[in-house]
Amino acid sequence: MNIAQNQAWSTHNKILALHEKIDSPRNPNLIKQKQRYYRCHVKFSDVRRRLTEAKMGMQKGNSTSVRFYISMAVNQAGSCEAEFGNPPRPPLAIAKNFGRLGDVCSIIMAICDKV
Repeated sequence: MNIAQNQAWSTHNKILALHEKIDSPRNPNLIKQKQRYYRCHVKFSDVRRRLTEAKMGMQKGNSTSVRFYISMAVNQAGSCEAEFGNPPRPPLAIAKNFGRLGDVCSIIMAICDKV
């Protein structure tokens, strides 16, 4: 669970840094890109909250709760990733983070299914 939380934190910070880096109020393409990063920032705030809830469920031994919150976190992360379905694509580091987070969450879900 800690790995998933660290991955979400890292992705969230990278997205926020990219959002803050864009400073061109007159360029419509950059405005659109900045809005995209902001929406992902908000979604990853929720991802982090959901992973915290999942960890609390894990500490209580409630695998149903863990699956529920992990599923919600994965959906939000996927929604953020879908924001970049059209160009410009996110930087490679962020795209890799999406994949890693999904992989870790899949492992957690598989473990919950065995418990």
